[in-house]
Amino acid sequence: MPLGELTEFVGISWKATDQTAIGANLSMMKGLILKEGQKGKYVFKLSGTGKTWVESDLIQKIKAKNS
Repeated sequence: MPLGELTEFVGISWKATDQTAIGANLSMMKGLILKEGQKGKYVFKLSGTGKTWVESDLIQKIKAKNS
């Protein structure tokens, strides 16, 4: 899937929230996100499991919902 298409789907489903730390922690517990860096300057990245989940599950659900 091209990055532009993924960006479009994320934009469609984006919701503003102030609970980013909670969402990141839950995703880390599921093994979907990796946290790197020092306290206050963390960088969050998808793990291999997270990439697979986005490509095989999340994108398909978003496509189906927006069809």
